[in-house]
Amino acid sequence: MKEKTVRIGIANPEIQLANPEKNSRIFADIAKKASASGADVLLFSRLSLTGATLGDLYSHNILISSARSALVSYAESTADINTVSVLGVPLAFSGRVYDCAAVISKGEILGIVGRGLAEGVFAAAPIDMQQVVFCGRKIPFGNALIFNLPEDRTFSVSVGENSSFQNADICLILGSMPETLGAEEKIKSLLRKTAMTKAPVAAYAGAGAGESGTDFVFSGRGMIFSCGEITAQNPPFSEERLLIADCRIDKNNTELKDKAFEEAKEDAEFAFSDAGEVIKAPPKSPFVPEEESERARVCELALEIQARALAKRIERSYSEKVILGISGGLDSTLAILVAARAMDILGKPHSDIIAVTMPCFGTSKRTRGNAEIISEALLTDFRTVDIKAAVNQHFKDIGHAPENMNAVYENSQARERTQILMDMANAECALVVGTGDLSELALGFATYNGDHMSMFGVNGSIPKTLMRAMVSHFAKSYEKRGERAVSEALYDIVNTPVSPELLPTDDGGDIAQCTEGIVGPYELHDYFIYYTVKYGLSPKQVLKLCSASFEGVYDKATVKGWLRVFIKRFFSQQFKRSCMPDGVKVTEISLSPRGSFAMPSDMKCELWLRELDED
Repeated sequence: MKEKTVRIGIANPEIQLANPEKNSRIFADIAKKASASGADVLLFSRLSLTGATLGDLYSHNILISSARSALVSYAESTADINTVSVLGVPLAFSGRVYDCAAVISKGEILGIVGRGLAEGVFAAAPIDMQQVVFCGRKIPFGNALIFNLPEDRTFSVSVGENSSFQNADICLILGSMPETLGAEEKIKSLLRKTAMTKAPVAAYAGAGAGESGTDFVFSGRGMIFSCGEITAQNPPFSEERLLIADCRIDKNNTELKDKAFEEAKEDAEFAFSDAGEVIKAPPKSPFVPEEESERARVCELALEIQARALAKRIERSYSEKVILGISGGLDSTLAILVAARAMDILGKPHSDIIAVTMPCFGTSKRTRGNAEIISEALLTDFRTVDIKAAVNQHFKDIGHAPENMNAVYENSQARERTQILMDMANAECALVVGTGDLSELALGFATYNGDHMSMFGVNGSIPKTLMRAMVSHFAKSYEKRGERAVSEALYDIVNTPVSPELLPTDDGGDIAQCTEGIVGPYELHDYFIYYTVKYGLSPKQVLKLCSASFEGVYDKATVKGWLRVFIKRFFSQQFKRSCMPDGVKVTEISLSPRGSFAMPSDMKCELWLRELDED
């Protein structure tokens, strides 16, 4: 019996948001290349014809009408090729809008697969096959359709990562998963599961270049799984627009299925007994891999995600430059490294980065010196604006006594710095880059409308523990290149106590404030964030898990005390996150209210605190 094979193409076009006609022409060119390479089927990503990040615009008739016309144009343009195309497109039938995949062959639309889940403006497609009228023809429509290829090969289509799959020789998944540090493993796990249960060959096409970078960045990942392993994949942010792979269709090879099953088995990060006791404790730093090579990979990918998102925002906001406050602390150091990489991506000089140090009452010589070393090493436009006189004038204006070092004293400095950055940005046609991180957002440790505000936040999904690892990684990179002054400054920044530097120093000497002395150790808070937000664990579970992970480092009473601080601040400071600036999701956790983590700003946390006190 002749062995079944299939040649699959994964398209990775650079789309134009809300421009279906332009995208249709781009897609047709890719389809002709795929056909010339002998591809049996060509897969595009979810909602690829319009872009997958248009939100409520999918309910607008002008977009739906244009997408419909563009789909017809694509079919006509590819009528002379043999490759079957699967495109993502929003379509409307009987007054409802659906998230669809259109299957096209030789100029004909063979069927339309709708996503089986209702989401946003999209209705859930019917499970049973129906007939819809499209361009005067009746076409099969549903979320459970099987299509045929020559030589007795079948394929099914899934719209989105969470849709249902049908048994077939091949399963094609139109995806839109944003690029985060865990995205690759999630896609691999999805394809392994599909190959084990529904189809021996599974392929995934993810959204890529051209999508909105408001809160996520998309890397255009394509991946094909067959015979128990990854057959082909493209790296994130690849500029190759077409991935082609030959796959063997083997439904009966139990050895390969067993291999896929073993690979799919992932040890749980933690485990509780039936009695609720910890039987497996996770590592102390859930955001930072313990193994050095994996940690280096994570640090590089995280910076690339941040930089790609910032580059897109610079380009789409028509900004000529970026501007940020550089303090010599961890947050602003990582932000300026991200800005430098973004300029490299855009082909712009680092002198288009305006790095502003704004010394005031609590600025130390140590941090200011490191800020200057890093900024000048990166060849940025480094500027100094001393804000003492302005802040003192502000105290006079509002009748505040300078010797009263309360919240007014501290926050006035933070808000003055933000005002300077915003006004300088107007003068320079620049984008203000926010530096605040995930740990600070979770605790609300930022001045409202001060360092809380920017035009684009690059660190909002990076916790302090990962940030330290990243700056250490790049310090090592500079050291290997022989740039010792920069490397030493970066290492010193990693070892500098985290501080807002808002209380006076002794003639610019030692730092007067230590953030971790106020809110608690960031290694504990990052642990709390991870297991509270990602897994939704209760305070009692987090306390048990954390006490086990940090055994010998912190006793249970200490962990409980800081967990109480975390809970109270996490809930009470939500109002700052409800209006946080746009920023890219990098880790698996983001607290952005736009699609990542929604919570009322005016609720209390008695339920959580009461459960914690029961332990």
